[in-house]
Amino acid sequence: MLGVLYLILCIAFGMSLIRVLIPDLRCFFSEIASSTKTDFFPNLVFTVPAGFIVGTLTTSMFSYYLTYMLAKMTGRTSGIRALGMGITFAVFGLWTALNFLLSKKRGKGLATSATEGPAPGFSSKYTSNVSNNRFYGIAIGVFLLFSALLMIDSYRISGGKLQAGYAAMSDLAPYTALTSSFAKGFNFPTQYPHYAADGIQYHFFFYYFCGTLEYLGLPIDLAINLPSIFSMVCTLMLTGTLAALLAKKRSAFALAPVLVLFRSSFNFILQFCEYFSSSHSFTRALAEMLASKTYYGKTPYEDWGVWTINIYGNQRHLMFGLACVVLLVVLFAPYVRKMCAMLADPEMRGKRLREFFIGKESWLPVKTGGNGPWRTLALALLIIVPLPYFHGSEMISALLILALMAVFSKYRLIYAALAAAGVASSVMQTRLFSGAVEKVFKLRVHLGFYSASSSPLAVISYLVAITGLTLVLALVYVIWIARKEKQDRGFMLVLWGACLMPLIFAFVIQPTSELLTNHKFIQTTVILMDAFVACFLLKLRAWAPKASVGAAAAMSAVDEGAEPKSSVGAGKEKSLGRVLAGVLFVPLTLSAVFEWTAYANINSGHKDIEYHSEMVDWICENTEPDDVFLTPDWDFAAFFLSGRGVYYGYTYYAWSAGHDVFNRVKSYCELVSGCNGDASAFATLCKKEGIDYVIASPDYLESQLPEPYTFEYDPAFFAENLTQVAAFPDEDIIIYKVEG
Repeated sequence: MLGVLYLILCIAFGMSLIRVLIPDLRCFFSEIASSTKTDFFPNLVFTVPAGFIVGTLTTSMFSYYLTYMLAKMTGRTSGIRALGMGITFAVFGLWTALNFLLSKKRGKGLATSATEGPAPGFSSKYTSNVSNNRFYGIAIGVFLLFSALLMIDSYRISGGKLQAGYAAMSDLAPYTALTSSFAKGFNFPTQYPHYAADGIQYHFFFYYFCGTLEYLGLPIDLAINLPSIFSMVCTLMLTGTLAALLAKKRSAFALAPVLVLFRSSFNFILQFCEYFSSSHSFTRALAEMLASKTYYGKTPYEDWGVWTINIYGNQRHLMFGLACVVLLVVLFAPYVRKMCAMLADPEMRGKRLREFFIGKESWLPVKTGGNGPWRTLALALLIIVPLPYFHGSEMISALLILALMAVFSKYRLIYAALAAAGVASSVMQTRLFSGAVEKVFKLRVHLGFYSASSSPLAVISYLVAITGLTLVLALVYVIWIARKEKQDRGFMLVLWGACLMPLIFAFVIQPTSELLTNHKFIQTTVILMDAFVACFLLKLRAWAPKASVGAAAAMSAVDEGAEPKSSVGAGKEKSLGRVLAGVLFVPLTLSAVFEWTAYANINSGHKDIEYHSEMVDWICENTEPDDVFLTPDWDFAAFFLSGRGVYYGYTYYAWSAGHDVFNRVKSYCELVSGCNGDASAFATLCKKEGIDYVIASPDYLESQLPEPYTFEYDPAFFAENLTQVAAFPDEDIIIYKVEG
C-alpha cells in the first residue's frame, strides 16, 4: 500500500540524512554525556525517532508547496495531487539512496580526533548483547503499546462507522475534517474546513501528513492513528535518550518515558479522601475512582483533562511538536557542554570572561569536519523551518529554550541563524495562510496563567497542584549535581534553566486569543523536567549516606561508572536510597493510573458517523474538491469525510482556531433563514461569501450559536428557489446547487 511505503520513505530519508549530518554518533553521544561510557546506548534508539521527525517534516513541506505551486501554475486541481506525490516519491527516494551511499563511503574514513569531537578513544561502541537488546526492545515495545492504546481507544473504525471517543471527540472532529480535506478535497492554499474561505490560522501540517496517508490508501483512522502513535513513541524515545545520556545509565531511557506517561500529581490523595469521606470504605472508594468518567482536579480546566494523558489523545499533533523540541535540545546540548567545560577548566583561569564574551569559537565555528556545527545547523534548519505550521507553540518553546542555551554555548551565531530562519519561516507562512501575522500572533502580558493571583506564592501553589513533585525533584537534582559534581555543574544548571523557559513564558505572556493554549508551554517544560527527575531517582537509588567508609567508597565507584566493591555495609546503606526512590516513585505516578482509567471509561462512550456514506460518495463524485457548502453548524459529521469545507461549522472550533466568528454568524443566520424570503438577496450573499451548495437538514434546529444570534430555519425557501441536485432520505438530507 502506498501509504505504508510513504511512511517508510519518511523514516528512511530522515535516518539517512542523520547519518550524513551526524556521521559519528558515538562521538555525539559521548559529547552529551561527557563520558567514555556510552557503550550502553545504541544508535538506532536515536536515529529511528529522529529520522521519523526529520523525514516527516521535510517530505511534508516539500510535497505541500510543490502541489500548491503546480496548481497555481497550471490553474488546475485534477491530477495535481497525484503529480505532486509522484515527484515527492522520486526525489526523496533518490535522495535517500544517495545519502546512504555517501554515509557508507565516508563513514570509515572519518577521523573524529581532528574535528570538534573529543580525543581518540573517548567514544565507545555500543555493546550489543542479549541483556541490552532485550532491555531496549521491551522498553520500546511498552512505549508502543501505551501509545497505541491511547490513540486507538479514542478513534477507530468499527462496524462500518468512524467512532470518536467522548474524551477526544472535541478535537478529533476538526482534525478529521482537515485530514479529509487533503485526502478527498483539494485544500491548497489551505482553508479551515469548519470555517471555509477565511484562510487558516491553525498549525495544520501534521494533518496534511495524515491526509497524504489517507490519499495514498490508508483508511482515515490509520492515517491519523499511525502518525499519532509514531509521534508519541518518538517523543518518549527522545526524552529517554536525553535522560540516559544525562544520567549515563540505560535505565533512565525507560524511566523518563514512564514519568511522561504517568504524570505527577497529588490528585490521588485528594480524590481518595473525598470518596472515602462519603463511602467510609477503602475498597469502595478505590472502586469508585476506577469507575470514574471524569477527570479530578481543583484548578481551572483540570476536569477537562488538560494535564492528563487525555491531551495527547485529543491534540494528536502535540506529541510531534514535543518530539521536535526534545530533538533540538539533544542536538545542541554538546555545544553547551563545551562552553561549560571551558568555564570550569582551571587552566582557563583569568581568560574565562574574555573567551566567553569575545572568544572566536564562542561565536563562530572554526572547524567544519565530522560532527561539525554547520552540519548541526543544517539538520536543525530542516526541523525549525517547517515547524511553525506543524506546531506553533512548540516552535516558540524551541526558540525560548535555545535562546538561553545559546548564551552559555559555543558557536552562538548558528543559534542566531537558526532563530532568524525560524522567525522568517513563521512570518512568511503566516502571511500566506492567514493574511497577516497579527491575526495569529497577538502578544500581550498576562501574569499568572490560571493561578489564583500573580503573586509568587499563588503561582508556586498552582504549579505544585498541576505538576506534583516533578518540578521540585528536578530542582533538587540540579542542586545536588551543583554541589557534588563539578564536571556537570554548569551544564546541568544551564540545561535545567533553558528547559524552564517555556513555563516562565506561559506565566507571563499570552500569545494568542485563548489563554488556555499556554498549557502547551507548561507541558513542554514538564516533559523535559521528567528527564531530570529520572536522573534524580536513579542517583537516589544508588545513594548511600556517608555513615561508613565502605558505603562512601561504594557510592564513589558507582558515580564513576565502575562496579562497586563488595561490602555488606555499603549494601545496607545503599538500600536506603532504593527505598527512598521507590517511595517517591509512588506519588510521581499513582494519580495518573486513575487518569488512564478515566480516559478509558470516558471513551467507552463515543459518537459514530457512517464511514461509507452515500451522501459523501455523491459529493466526492459530483462536486469540485474546493467547493464550499452551507450546512448546519456540524462538529463531527459524515459530511466532513468528503473533504469539502463549510461556511459555518461548530462555533467553538472556528473561534479557538483564531477566526472572527462574530463577523460571520450574522450572515449565516440570514442565509439559513433564506434572507427573509428574498431569493435575489440570498443569491447575492451566497456569491459574496463563496458558497456553492446548500444542504437542507433538520440538524439546523439543533444549532448552538453564540448569543444573541438566532434564525428561523426555512427549508421551503430552499426547495422553492434553488435547484435540487441530490437527496438522501436515509440521512434526511437534500443538497441544492447555488446557481451562478
